[in-house]
Amino acid sequence: MDLEDVLVRIDSRLKALGLSAHAASLAAKQPDAIRNLKRAVKSGDRRENTTQTLVALAPVLKTSAA
Repeated sequence: MDLEDVLVRIDSRLKALGLSAHAASLAAKQPDAIRNLKRAVKSGDRRENTTQTLVALAPVLKTSAA
């Protein structure tokens, strides 16, 4: 799955749960997680450890990292 698709799914979960991207990132103990994912997509730079970020965000978004 492409990182852009993952961000669409993250946005969908945020809306469903009534959370902001910042609040979800803070709850995942990675304050800039979603912002950094969006920057990576925009710049085409995918070097960051997105798996670790997704694993941290998944419980907050009430989903799995898969």
